[in-house]
Amino acid sequence: MSYYESKKLREERGEIVHQMHELAKQVKSEERDFTSEELEKWDHLEADERSYTSKIDTVERLERANSLVTDKEEVQEQYRSLKPRSNKSEQVTQRDWELALRGAAFRNTDNFTEEMDQACRKLKMSPSQGKVSFRAQSTDATQGGNTAGNEPIRGLEQALLSYGGLNSVATTISTATGNTLPYPTVNTTGQTASIIGENTEVTNTSVTFSQVTYGAFKYATLVQPVSLELMQDSSVNMMDFISNALVTRIARAQADDWVNGDGTGEPRGFLLDSSNGKTSDGTGVISYDDLVDLQASIDAAYDVNSVWLMNRSSEASIKKLVDDQSRPLWLPNLVPNSPTTLLGKPIVIDEAMPDIANAATPIAYGDFSKYIIRRVSGVDVRFLQERYMDLGAVGVIAFARADGALIDAGTNPVKHMTITGS
Repeated sequence: MSYYESKKLREERGEIVHQMHELAKQVKSEERDFTSEELEKWDHLEADERSYTSKIDTVERLERANSLVTDKEEVQEQYRSLKPRSNKSEQVTQRDWELALRGAAFRNTDNFTEEMDQACRKLKMSPSQGKVSFRAQSTDATQGGNTAGNEPIRGLEQALLSYGGLNSVATTISTATGNTLPYPTVNTTGQTASIIGENTEVTNTSVTFSQVTYGAFKYATLVQPVSLELMQDSSVNMMDFISNALVTRIARAQADDWVNGDGTGEPRGFLLDSSNGKTSDGTGVISYDDLVDLQASIDAAYDVNSVWLMNRSSEASIKKLVDDQSRPLWLPNLVPNSPTTLLGKPIVIDEAMPDIANAATPIAYGDFSKYIIRRVSGVDVRFLQERYMDLGAVGVIAFARADGALIDAGTNPVKHMTITGS
């Protein structure tokens, strides 16, 4: 993978985007809706554009990875510096996997042996840091057994589903404890100075402070029981998979709360405190004028760091819009590592945002660094060793404490669009 491959993919995607722009421009100039044939063509072009975007992202991620380590010998040398190599072969055996998995289960207990520790080191795992976790319930096919067998494929295809987005542009504060965290605010924008005459008494005034208080709501995954048989028989390295899966389950729940939380027993989603910057001119649809008005509703002091927030469905609708000069509003990231933009500002995709529909608030714009996410320590993964001992299994569960709310001192750093209709 090279820069030139990335450049070629971007050029090919640029041609597809050009065709999309020309199609939208033609429809706009003729003041009509898309025909069924044009919609079909558009859908094909949009699918191709997404495919190229995915390929470009993969290439650039690989390029970044390759830039970190380019020599296999360097990797081996780094590993040798962590643990002296013995004269014995370093080939990983089934016994190593079994010992490492047991080591992960019995970490920080009297049952954790030196042999388990050596197996964990050989597999580059660190149970003392909790960077391991376990498999599905049992060797039943759908509960993990499909990863075991005489000679299974040594891989695992996971279903993917996008989540988050707001988290990437919000401000995160990490604390060691979950004690109440007040965040002070003040609004003096309505106060100015004045010209006074000679020997004129100056009137006293005061500044009023307020605050937003952050707590620490406790998130938990369901218990993940893992049978001894599966720990011994699975040939797929699912340790990182399960560990990441537990974290992802918590992240998905939090991502929805950052947007839609009602503040009662859960964080305050930003839509609860953002103000309405624009009500769409049309019923159930968004127009170019609507987007311009929403963007203009944000004060220039916040506009410097402002971005658009919407889900993929809303972005697809906006891709078809052009301005009064038949120029597309949506522009792809043709420059490596640059974001897709709308009216000159980056688009952040968050699938927790509502779809375009009557009375919905599908698009927001503003400075989302004013949304504060408070986290307490990290994700805590626990191993329930005694609870399932009579079943020959170990339970795994993860917890995390967090809160979130929009900081608005009074001048509305984030605003949303409300779609006309009921």
